[in-house]
Amino acid sequence: MTFPSVSAFIPIMTRDHLRPAILLFLLSILPFLPVLKADYLNWDDNLYYTENPAIESPGGWKIYLSRFTTDANVYPVVFLSFKIENLLFGEKAMVSHAINLILHGLVSVAAFLLLIRWVSDWKIAFWAGLLFAVHPLQVSTVAWVAERKSLLGTLFFLLALIAAGSKKPAVLWMSLPAVALAYLCKSPLVVFPAVLIGADLLSSTRPGMNSRANHTKSLSGLNEESPFSGLRMVSADFRTRRALWGAHLLLAAGFAWIYSAREVSQDLSISDKLELIPRTLWHYLSEWALPNQLVPLYPKWELTGEPLAMFGWIPIMAFVIAMLLFRKRIDPNEWFGVLLFAITIAPALGIVSFGYQKHSYVSDHFMYLPVLGLSILLSSLMTRISLGRKLFFPILCVSLAILWGMISWQQCRYVWNNPTAFWQTVLRADEESWTAHENLATYLDGQGEIEEAFNHYRKAVEIDPTEPIGWINLGRNLIVQGLYPEAARALAKAIDLNVYYVEAHLFRAEAFLRMGEEQKAVDQFHSAIAVRGGNAEARLKIADLLLHAEDRQVWNPVQALRWLRPFIDAPPSQSSQIAWSLMAEAHARLGEFEEAVSFERRRLDFISDPTSEVAGQIERRIGFYQRRLAP
Repeated sequence: MTFPSVSAFIPIMTRDHLRPAILLFLLSILPFLPVLKADYLNWDDNLYYTENPAIESPGGWKIYLSRFTTDANVYPVVFLSFKIENLLFGEKAMVSHAINLILHGLVSVAAFLLLIRWVSDWKIAFWAGLLFAVHPLQVSTVAWVAERKSLLGTLFFLLALIAAGSKKPAVLWMSLPAVALAYLCKSPLVVFPAVLIGADLLSSTRPGMNSRANHTKSLSGLNEESPFSGLRMVSADFRTRRALWGAHLLLAAGFAWIYSAREVSQDLSISDKLELIPRTLWHYLSEWALPNQLVPLYPKWELTGEPLAMFGWIPIMAFVIAMLLFRKRIDPNEWFGVLLFAITIAPALGIVSFGYQKHSYVSDHFMYLPVLGLSILLSSLMTRISLGRKLFFPILCVSLAILWGMISWQQCRYVWNNPTAFWQTVLRADEESWTAHENLATYLDGQGEIEEAFNHYRKAVEIDPTEPIGWINLGRNLIVQGLYPEAARALAKAIDLNVYYVEAHLFRAEAFLRMGEEQKAVDQFHSAIAVRGGNAEARLKIADLLLHAEDRQVWNPVQALRWLRPFIDAPPSQSSQIAWSLMAEAHARLGEFEEAVSFERRRLDFISDPTSEVAGQIERRIGFYQRRLAP
């Protein structure tokens, strides 16, 4: 039995391309190596991986997929990658970052293989891929573990484009499952059909562009051929292409419909969007051209809605008109670079409302794939400038790659190294960032720096006193410091802002307990259960208080049993084990010793090691109750 060669599936992959592909892979990860020493961030890394209960749960897949149509943070392929990583290596920051580096290298190689199909000289494809790979705007994707969704999604996106350009129908139609995997990684990638159709139309508008005569004619006066010699997309039968377009449009429409239903809308008006689009576009272009002041989280702009704000559209329209007027002098590769950039950045320009807009209207990680379009455009333009100067083009590319690589290295080393450096960088750019103060405080709390965390919590509630999360975390911090009355007041403000935050009720009850006000604690636990009747923590705490209250007016074993009733037939878990112990104690205090023994025996039945210390404690309690002795 013989197996087909690699070129049967990737026609543009030859032995001559293997070495530059390997070199590009290594160079693409070099500027980002400092992230191997970086920690996880408390900015979505916890949401997707480190604090995701579905990762280690045996029924994690069922729990996770049940939220696919409602939760904007659910991406099954990304979840699978973290699930496999956790199974093989456990939770290790170095491993997570190493996987991101490898994926970025593979994306760069995929971009190189895609560009080989379009340009006459693989060296140009190599330089374009390198300029894409090392740009500092890519740091926020490569160094951010949670942004593995962009890395995986872009990899499948590019593989789908490669497959869609094949002569072989079997490979051609593989673009559908490939791009479906991309959609399951990141929602903005549903723009794939527009990129595919645009590339196909560009490749068909100028047949024969690969010949020197035609290319020279297309440049209208340039007497040397540019290595960017026009798109060379392999065109299948037009009927087949049209069927492929239709299939991709249907697939993208289905995913777009699902994702649009689960995004959190920011309620931007038409005038807001018209103001936001040019402002966002010029921000991204300026950061790409001068990437020396990149920030992990940019300040959120105030939208004025004034007519003057629409002047940003003038240069955009001027650019579009110039492209149309000089279309005969523009290489198809330059058209495709502009097309790829415009289409892939469009979802992040404010046209579509999405949850991230709560924090900022712009973020560097939205530029991961669009940078490829700008790299294609830049490489083509530099090629034109370099005609007749053999070393000019590689010197330009090497200089840019070194400069951008050094900036990327510094960003990885000093900004993305740990949550403290990350959030302090944000605060240097915007001292009034509620998100930065809140998240930095949460991290410092976890590190035991309670007083420093308190300062940031206090600043957060000063910046935005209408955000209940800020008051909840401030109250929790005050409890740790032993400032219970202040904590109770802070948590009362959180409840006034949103009574449905059960955590505010639980922490306030804890503050009352520490103050010795047991009746107030009981009332607060009642409020927590009223907000969320199935909250196990609230029921266990109120039962424990009712059984052990020093105030005899609060002490009430009968009421404790009432709150514990939902645990009677509950499956074994840590919560049900605690509940059964409390029920046994409550029955014993009421003189119902047989019931007390029954609940303790139920606990014993689920102890895997009968010789363990816990099993011994249960045996002693059973003996205690059998002698009809109450605690």
